[in-house]
Amino acid sequence: MDVMSLRGMAGVFLLVMGGVVAAQQPATLPSHIVLGTVQDSREVDVGINVLREAYRRAGMTLEIRRYSGDVALRKANAGEVAGDVHRIDGIGETWPNLIQVPVPINYFEIAVYSRNPQFRPRAWRDMKALQLGIVRGVVAVESSTRDLNVRKVDTYDELFRLAASSEIDAIAVPVIVIDEYIKRHGNPAGLVLNNVMDSYLLYHYVNRNYAHLVPVVQPILRQMLSDGTIARIRKSTYASAPLAPAGR
Repeated sequence: MDVMSLRGMAGVFLLVMGGVVAAQQPATLPSHIVLGTVQDSREVDVGINVLREAYRRAGMTLEIRRYSGDVALRKANAGEVAGDVHRIDGIGETWPNLIQVPVPINYFEIAVYSRNPQFRPRAWRDMKALQLGIVRGVVAVESSTRDLNVRKVDTYDELFRLAASSEIDAIAVPVIVIDEYIKRHGNPAGLVLNNVMDSYLLYHYVNRNYAHLVPVVQPILRQMLSDGTIARIRKSTYASAPLAPAGR
């Protein structure tokens, strides 16, 4: 999905939904916001940089705490942090305390990799005979593979170790994650791209206790999307070194 497609989809969404959030903005806003996210996932760096700029424009500083597996979602849903950097659409049924800021701030592609260059899955069901490795808490992958034989781990490092030792048949991961991993560590597992399975828009979520942030941040993100700021941040983020583990 290119940036123009992202903008186009966002434009339709905002025309329909732009007036939904109308909560009263409080007289004073917090000066400092703490968000959770997954660890060792490169696409999250884009979301962090986008939100850092958005909250800066709103007069707030941002602190990021990275967690393994689905811990970030659990902490955000419980209100232990103000929200989650970004997730796919439609997570509210599982995490009912999280409110979406309805402007896409990033996107990613999910692909399947294995050591078999002849394997060419066209749909997720083509992998029913395989044991597929995934990272716990990556909602898009968990949802797509819920009917498959999956082995879940908490980090991408664990996942790549399993692939290198042939303990699993294939892995399903965001394309940018494995691209960045190979840049840093090489490809000891001999993994090849079998197919890109899905693309997803990603949205920022806040805990309902911080719902007052939505009407503050939403118009800022909408402006950043429409004027190309988000696209520029995405490009510059991937051209630079990964953020430090703390993400601050």
